[in-house]
Amino acid sequence: MNDKAEGSRAKSREGKLKQARKRYDEVTRMFDRLYEDSLSGRISNDNFTRLVGKYQAEQAQLLVQIDALERAMQEVRDTRQNAAQWAGLMAEYAGIQELTAENLNLLVERIEVFDRAATDDGVEQTIRICYRFGGYIGEQCFKVKAMKHGRHRRKGANNEKTLLVS
Repeated sequence: MNDKAEGSRAKSREGKLKQARKRYDEVTRMFDRLYEDSLSGRISNDNFTRLVGKYQAEQAQLLVQIDALERAMQEVRDTRQNAAQWAGLMAEYAGIQELTAENLNLLVERIEVFDRAATDDGVEQTIRICYRFGGYIGEQCFKVKAMKHGRHRRKGANNEKTLLVS
């Protein structure tokens, strides 16, 4: 269902982009004719100046619209391409039995570890895993216990994870 809606929006954007480009070309031709009319004396300088301003404003507006539509269409193409690449990776690694450094590097683009934050329940730290071609899927907050001296390994229960704290 979502794919149909996205396809419909893409066709709508393509139609709007085609219309905007066509109108831009029309305005450019009208601007050229206006210049010729001014040179031949068929139009007054006041009217020429007024129409030039109008056509230039419309051209600028159309260029902004064309740029926005092109960027939106490129984002859709990129999203589809990323989804296809992600699906291919997942199909290839669906049955892995062990997470190796090689597998991790192929599947994960980066891991973002945020600063610890004090809460009423103690200290929490947020970690976000950004997958290659797929963006990130949620965030995870962990309760941590801060240790002041030395290098310790802490393995906790519930929502706590193994941490190296210095």
